[in-house]
Amino acid sequence: MNPRTAKALKRAALVLFALVLALAGAEAFLRTVHPMYGTLLTADDYRLSDNPEIGYEPLPNAGDHNSDGLRDKEYSKEKPPGVFRVVVIGDSLAYGLGVSRDQTWSSVLERLLNEKFPGQFEIINLAVPGYDIVQVVEWFKKKGLAYHPDLVVYHYWLNDVVQDCSPTEKALWERGQVHGLVKNRLLRRLAETAFRLQVVRRSWFFFKNMEKGREKERLCGLPQEKIEDLMGREAYLLWRNFANMIQEDNLSRFAFYKDYANLANFVRLNREFKELAAACKKADAPCWLLLTPLFRDKNPYPWHPLHAFIHDMGALYGMQYLDLSFLAQMPARAASLDHQHPSALGHRLIAAAILDAVTNRQ
Repeated sequence: MNPRTAKALKRAALVLFALVLALAGAEAFLRTVHPMYGTLLTADDYRLSDNPEIGYEPLPNAGDHNSDGLRDKEYSKEKPPGVFRVVVIGDSLAYGLGVSRDQTWSSVLERLLNEKFPGQFEIINLAVPGYDIVQVVEWFKKKGLAYHPDLVVYHYWLNDVVQDCSPTEKALWERGQVHGLVKNRLLRRLAETAFRLQVVRRSWFFFKNMEKGREKERLCGLPQEKIEDLMGREAYLLWRNFANMIQEDNLSRFAFYKDYANLANFVRLNREFKELAAACKKADAPCWLLLTPLFRDKNPYPWHPLHAFIHDMGALYGMQYLDLSFLAQMPARAASLDHQHPSALGHRLIAAAILDAVTNRQ
């Protein structure tokens, strides 16, 4: 080997070592300071749905899913006599991403209620990671109504209004086709291993969000004269006042506020709340909106106006509201795994808060 080649190889090795060191440092920093929690949705645990609005759904008897594809123990479709049945809907927060099945707030709450009122409560968890509001409502109509609920609790999250953009890895499922990465077992294992890295996870979502941003730019705005007829005057005025407030207070620089000022997103929110309320009315089951906070956020908590807007929207359709934003100030990050997902302690705190609400509202 001539000296020039040896020198080039040595330089390349140093650059590679520096790059690995930098990535290791970035990974350690992100895991410690600002982790993003998630898991790949693969063909081992999920399948394509026959409903294109749902897209994908849990695979029955896979992992800790029951025979109906729910992350819960087995329940009969017919409600036992004397039992008050609650159906929980939502995404990865209610699903319990990062905690075991028996640590989810729905499981904890069922145990707490039956300690007070033995054998009188069943709480069935229909939540699925990555679902947006359209998928949540369609999944409830497909699965939840069959369980004859006495109460429906929607564990709403601030990004549920955004279509096809979520902090989970449903990006592997698009346009009714499963990517080859999901089908190939070896590649899937490699992807799962790589995706445990914060650096890889964030890079993936950075490019996916860029793609979704380009799609949103192509959305055509609705003609102004048709907006009020489409949404109803009261809903439209709520949104217009909220959008004006965002503009006046310069809140559009914050992602969530910007999402709700987007007309297409709001039309979707309004339509799905209306659809959910109609389905619950048909089942003779009231609907509660449960909203947990963005954890580990600034003090004071900056999202109260958005929480209030979601409360007002739910109230339009007769939904009761339970705001747990106080959890954002839990010390030592004890209540959360990351900025969105509750830890096991967080799930226990949510269950305790709901128990208190159930007791007070009976």
